[in-house]
Amino acid sequence: GGNVALDCAEVLRKDMGVPSVELFIRRPFYGLRIAEERVVGLLREKININPLMLPVKVEKNGDKLSLYVARTVMEKDCPVQTQDILRYDDFDLIIKATGSKADKVKHHKNVFYAGDAKTSSSSVVEALADGIKTAQEIMAPLLNLK
Repeated sequence: GGNVALDCAEVLRKDMGVPSVELFIRRPFYGLRIAEERVVGLLREKININPLMLPVKVEKNGDKLSLYVARTVMEKDCPVQTQDILRYDDFDLIIKATGSKADKVKHHKNVFYAGDAKTSSSSVVEALADGIKTAQEIMAPLLNLK
């Protein structure tokens, strides 16, 4: 759980030099099923993880994006959405990476879907091909390519 999101965050921060990367995860931090070296990498790269937060809505706010997240609580080892909604402003780019097919938000040039959220890919080949295509889509506006 969370590997696609972590991959996106690490590439943006480490390889592309994006100064600030935020991750919103619906489970507690300890609920991420990732290797210890990945945790160390996140800390080293100063990637901010916001646990127990479920993204629910994205809105255009001028030339920036606003993200609405619902707090979650754990019940029987499953995250459950609460009615407590928070708004985070001033994002340039939002990537929704989730382990299941996502309901896509209204199209915006700086909102990208990756992993199962985009294709529900069932093979490694499809996932790799989609990853390359998504990376190219993300890089184009960041590098002002058309």
